[in-house]
Amino acid sequence: SNPLVLGSLTLPAYTLGIFVSDTFCYVANHSQGLRIISVADPNNPYELGSYNTTGTAYDVTVADTLAIVADGNTGIIILNVKEPTNPILIGSYNTPGIASGIDYNGYLHLSDRPSGIGIIDITDPASPDSVGWYNTPGSAYQSRCYNSHLFVADGSSGLRVLDCADPGNIAE
Repeated sequence: SNPLVLGSLTLPAYTLGIFVSDTFCYVANHSQGLRIISVADPNNPYELGSYNTTGTAYDVTVADTLAIVADGNTGIIILNVKEPTNPILIGSYNTPGIASGIDYNGYLHLSDRPSGIGIIDITDPASPDSVGWYNTPGSAYQSRCYNSHLFVADGSSGLRVLDCADPGNIAE
């Protein structure tokens, strides 16, 4: 069957990544950073707040009151979004490549092309700490953690499945 469009919202740049939690949709909006959208009424989404990052916002994930943005050449940006109308920068982590994909499952799993996969501890969001890196043979665009496996969209090298049971010792 055909999906029915309930609502839409035009944003100032390309929408590259989203994360939905409760009545909020967090949008990685390319050159315009993070946009926080109310989707309490799916027929009438509207923008609540935004944070213009210095890089290119490719992806976003949310953990509790933190929004973590994969921000291209600037690495990751960590924002407090407890008040969605006023996101506040609380931390950042510069990566060696282009931060393009992000997933959270106790640790931050960062796709950082062409540098591979980074595992980042954000227990102290003001001071993120690298736990481990794995240089994939391709260019890691996205990854998703499931159980103790990390599934990586690795560009020209296809799908890679990594063992991340020990975050400090990632292996294929």
